[in-house]
Amino acid sequence: MPYRLLGNTGLAVSVLSYGTWATYGAKDELMGKEGVAVCKTCFRIARNAGVNLFDNAETYGVPVGAAESIMGSAIKELQAEDPVLWRRSDLTLTLTLTLTLTLALTLTLTLTLTQVGPGTHY
Repeated sequence: MPYRLLGNTGLAVSVLSYGTWATYGAKDELMGKEGVAVCKTCFRIARNAGVNLFDNAETYGVPVGAAESIMGSAIKELQAEDPVLWRRSDLTLTLTLTLTLTLALTLTLTLTLTQVGPGTHY
């Protein structure tokens, strides 16, 4: 897997990432323990192929945040199974935070912030 530096962060990330939008916690068969099991299978395949960049957001899943919970549980279990492959310092987890501000009930401004890097813990 080729890697690239992520801006000026010094982080080397895989050219392919694994995103969780519209997957875990968003479909009936990808909820709860079943979702964690599927997530682990997919993440394991991606990680074995060299992917080290995994993306999520606080708004993914139903209820909101379900995808983060499933992803966190899956990574925790994968780390217990293979601590070397799933060493936290070798992973980059991104989290998109969306803030919406409404001013004077007519103007809506949406800001998207992305936290990147090894400081994120699941």
